[in-house]
Amino acid sequence: MIKTSHSNSIYPKLLSYIPQSLILDKNPYFVETKINTKEKVLLNDKELSDTITERVSPFGNHCTLISLNRSKRPQPTIKKTNNIKEKICLFDKLDSVAKPQRKEGNVYIAPNPFAFNPGYHDLIITNDHIEDIEDIKEEHIEGLITALFKRAQEISEDRKVININMGINFGTDKEQFSAGASQPHLHAQIGAIFQNGFMPSFSLRKAIEQSFEKENIDYTGEYIKAIKSSNLDIIESKNFILFAPFAPRFKDEVHILPKELNIPTLISPTKDQINELVSLIYKILDSFKEINISSFNMIFEGEYLDKKSNTRMMISIIPRQSDIAYSELNSRFVIDRFPEITSSILRQWIQK
Repeated sequence: MIKTSHSNSIYPKLLSYIPQSLILDKNPYFVETKINTKEKVLLNDKELSDTITERVSPFGNHCTLISLNRSKRPQPTIKKTNNIKEKICLFDKLDSVAKPQRKEGNVYIAPNPFAFNPGYHDLIITNDHIEDIEDIKEEHIEGLITALFKRAQEISEDRKVININMGINFGTDKEQFSAGASQPHLHAQIGAIFQNGFMPSFSLRKAIEQSFEKENIDYTGEYIKAIKSSNLDIIESKNFILFAPFAPRFKDEVHILPKELNIPTLISPTKDQINELVSLIYKILDSFKEINISSFNMIFEGEYLDKKSNTRMMISIIPRQSDIAYSELNSRFVIDRFPEITSSILRQWIQK
């Protein structure tokens, strides 16, 4: 059975026998969405327009997003002067990249001219040029995380928005593994999710949680107890726990969960709770420096904004330490260290 992200319909197994050519011109295999932002997005003073296509594969349970503008996003460029290589960063000249923009503390917020999310897709960029993890300070993380959650609140005021999609890619050095960042500059991205639109899938976790809800059992609460009893917890604050997950997807992956059922969505955290998250995130990134991790991805996951359920917001922080090969693409995961070792190593550096 195949369920797409843009429809509540469930397609029968016969879908797998439909010729590939039908995907191109027959619904429900092909959905086009025009970029429609609340304000004009300018790139080099020219207004942008784009069409995002969501295509459903009849040979699997996945959808693929295709965007012409997204495919044109600039990659890191190298300038060579007197045999010295220097990375050229578009964010250092933000005025010529994207408009409109605004300053929030020590970061800038600007629309992403190479959006993959219709409606809203913003860049949050540190004022300081940071391309080496060694140069990341707590004030940089505070600026990014605070602006992310503030922007999430603003976007959520649009009644058509049902959820928020936000995260960080840090790392453009191909020799030491890339995290997919197109520019060598610390920044975050945030987008809106609309009804019947593209939605990142965390279906397995949701299915497990819902099965526990029927018996009024706090699944993630029980999971946190198991994490602590297994010595996988790394650090706790008043409201959150940071830990190595029991079933990691990547080497040295860590998660952050609220300890209570009071922070289900990405617009739930209070100012004090956001400050706690800033401290936890910075501590773990600081420990990455000690074990020579230079690139990482950060993913923020939350419940639908209008739903009240037995769940918790979650943050995944994933170091990029491996090249992806056929075995990883086949299994979709990269594992070569037990989480027990990860928690022990990171706890050691954090508690120093």
